[in-house]
Amino acid sequence: MKLYEIPDSEYITITVKNEENASLEYRVPVLFCKQEILFVEPIRKNGKMLNFEVPGIQIAITYVPSDGMPLEWRGCTIKPFVYEEKPYHIIYCTHEGKHINRRKTYRQYLGYIGILRIALDHKTVGVTVKDISVTGVSFISVTEFSKSDIGMFQLNYLDEELEMQVQVSGEVVRIEQLKDTRFIYGCRLIESNMNIGKYIARKQKKAAERRRINDLRGE
Repeated sequence: MKLYEIPDSEYITITVKNEENASLEYRVPVLFCKQEILFVEPIRKNGKMLNFEVPGIQIAITYVPSDGMPLEWRGCTIKPFVYEEKPYHIIYCTHEGKHINRRKTYRQYLGYIGILRIALDHKTVGVTVKDISVTGVSFISVTEFSKSDIGMFQLNYLDEELEMQVQVSGEVVRIEQLKDTRFIYGCRLIESNMNIGKYIARKQKKAAERRRINDLRGE
């Protein structure tokens, strides 16, 4: 699959790494495609458009289609562009997208109680939010659903550690029954109320701080 074949309104994750292997991630929707180039809203920081034309950085694009198997494009280029008097960032890549294993993307364990809202009938169900990554989220429920029962869903939970409300939407791609009669639902992310990459980075930073404190205490 070519990068420009990603449909309009679908979300992609942009991963930017520098020579020290430090990375940043941005999740944006595809607005439209022109001449095999993707157009997205300007990616800004402090009101200014980000410059991705920096020597030594590597840019990869990740997209999770409806079949649930993530695709990745490496060696991408992002530039600012003005089209019909409106600013955009444009993205292009000469390489084919390669399938990657969703489970190889880092998954941040959560364990919070959440509320699942099913789009078909607006029914709400209490679940345990197991983990989250830049491409997906999983939750556990005592109720058995089929993929069609849930359809598009909205999942809300309170991150007690960071004291913030998290809201994501997505669709189920995998269902497994656990030994204790509960069910785990693996889902692809479609939309969220925040930058998932930055959220996970904050969680990792908190975990590192706890480890340092425990080491000082000799625990």
